[in-house]
Amino acid sequence: MGLMAVLLLVVGLPARGAAPPNLIVILCDDLGYGDLGCYGNSKINTPNLDRLAREGVRFTDFYAGGAQCTPSRAGMLTGRYPARFGLTFSLMTNAGAGIPRSEMLLPELLRRSGYATFLAGKWHLGDQPQFHPMRHGFEHFEGLLRGHDTEPREYWRDQQIVDKEAELTTLTQRYVDAATRFISEQAKQKRPFFLMLAHTSPHTPLAPGAAFKGRSAGGAYGDCVEEIDDSVGRILETLKSSGVADNTLIFFASDNGPFVRDDGQGGSTGPLRAGKFSTYEGGIRVPAIFWFPLRAKPRVEHQPAILLDIFPTFLSLAGAKPPGDRVIDGKDLSPLLFEQKPRGGDTLFFYFQDELQACRSGDWKLKLGKETTELFDLSKDPSEAHDLSATHEDVVRRLRGEMEAFAKSIPRR
Repeated sequence: MGLMAVLLLVVGLPARGAAPPNLIVILCDDLGYGDLGCYGNSKINTPNLDRLAREGVRFTDFYAGGAQCTPSRAGMLTGRYPARFGLTFSLMTNAGAGIPRSEMLLPELLRRSGYATFLAGKWHLGDQPQFHPMRHGFEHFEGLLRGHDTEPREYWRDQQIVDKEAELTTLTQRYVDAATRFISEQAKQKRPFFLMLAHTSPHTPLAPGAAFKGRSAGGAYGDCVEEIDDSVGRILETLKSSGVADNTLIFFASDNGPFVRDDGQGGSTGPLRAGKFSTYEGGIRVPAIFWFPLRAKPRVEHQPAILLDIFPTFLSLAGAKPPGDRVIDGKDLSPLLFEQKPRGGDTLFFYFQDELQACRSGDWKLKLGKETTELFDLSKDPSEAHDLSATHEDVVRRLRGEMEAFAKSIPRR
């Protein structure tokens, strides 16, 4: 190997002429910050995800694009805050709304760069024909257009319904079977691929597969998480057996925080406050791991990042460019992942429905309610237990000003 190639590998950059990397997103539905062994859970067994964390970059301060399903997914696939295009709420059955045609999605742009694109699992960006994932850049699709908690539970393969009422306990297995087939096929064709494996688990209703039912000390919820972990192992084995593991990046995360319940049906936010539907940390801070062992130095990363960053990061890795005719809010994480350079000091903004409720800048977080103003130093108080707004009025004014300026940049609808 020449000196230049060695240097390129050391700093984590691809050598000239190297094949573009395969890109995988594994996105869970309502998985909590404290639900994995690598994030401190002692009841749920997650050896494969713990391996990803050990060999990859595990983020401690990674945020979803929203506190519920639809906006979070929309933000990841567009790199834009969903408020910019009016998709700040979770879509119900036959809602008549969905991802606008005017938005450019990640699979569309990757496909233009020669990538095979496949969605296995949950879409939830519109269940009408004009919103179908294959009209937004995915060459193939297998799974549900909505969540598994809605009726009818129609299972799609490309543009056909192949099961009008899919059995809940088989969903994770079916998604992963489809995903591994896709990996194997693209490896044989030597074509770079983008795979989005979007689990409907561990969202309620909890329905672990038969091989996992009753297995976890974490109850039915733990069974579901352990089945997800097993699926990660299957993905890793398929990458290895197909000969493409060394040139594949896996990103694992959750779309938002978990339901916080006392009946064993919800997940854990660890030390964080509140859960799903909240812009306190438990609703928006999620587990996140990047695995690319030959490129990214294994470590725990404390710099804040957000799901919107996946869009420009994956485009950068594929040698593609984001559209230049619109605001892209996400940041390319490649310098952070591969060279440990700062992401940048941009403030992160958090909506619930159409209401801008919070922002984070550095270690400071401002949380606004209808009659409340709270300020937290997340470096010392990740649980958001100590409101510092009365003693740091200058920080409150600065962050409030940033929120007001950002709100003015959002088109009125």
